[in-house]
Amino acid sequence: MNLMTTQTDNITLDMAKQHLYIQDIEDDKLIPIYIASSLAVVEDYIHDIVLERTYETTQTEIATLAAAGYKIQLNDKPKEILVTLQGHTYPLLSTEWRWNDKILTIDAPQHNLQIEKISAICGRGNNLAQITQARLLLIGDYYSYRNDNLETNIRELPTGIKMILGNCTGLSL
Repeated sequence: MNLMTTQTDNITLDMAKQHLYIQDIEDDKLIPIYIASSLAVVEDYIHDIVLERTYETTQTEIATLAAAGYKIQLNDKPKEILVTLQGHTYPLLSTEWRWNDKILTIDAPQHNLQIEKISAICGRGNNLAQITQARLLLIGDYYSYRNDNLETNIRELPTGIKMILGNCTGLSL
C-alpha cells in the first residue's frame, strides 16, 4: 500500500511562535525542527500516530493481494478500512478485518465481487487538543533549554506533559 495523504500538522510556525511569545523571525528556521521533534516524541511516547495517514492500494496490487488472501504489510495500525467494489466505496465493519503483527488481513468479499481498491486510514483522530497542548509545552521546553549543554538536554519528558498524554491515552506515569 502506498501512503496517499497525511493530515496537515495543526501546529504551525505562527502557533508555536505565539505560544513562545516570539514576534521576530530570528528563530524561524529552528522552531519547525522543534515542531517536528515534538510530533515524533509524542508518537513514540503514546505508541500511536497523531496525524491521520491514508494508505491506498494501486490497481496492480489488487490481483496480487487477492491471491494472497488480502494480507497486506502495514506498519501503522488502521482505525478504518474502506474498500471499493463496483465503483462504490464502503467502510468495512471491524469484524471484517484484522491487524496483527503489522499484517492487515481483510476478509474476502462475498458473492464473487472483486475489490478494486483498499484504503487504510491510520492515526488517532481524537484527543488532538490534548496532544497539541502537550506538544506546545514540549516545544516550549525545547526552546527554553536550546542553549544548555548536551547533558541537560538528554532527559525524560516533563511530568506535566506525561500527565496530559496519559489523560488522553490511558497511560499512567
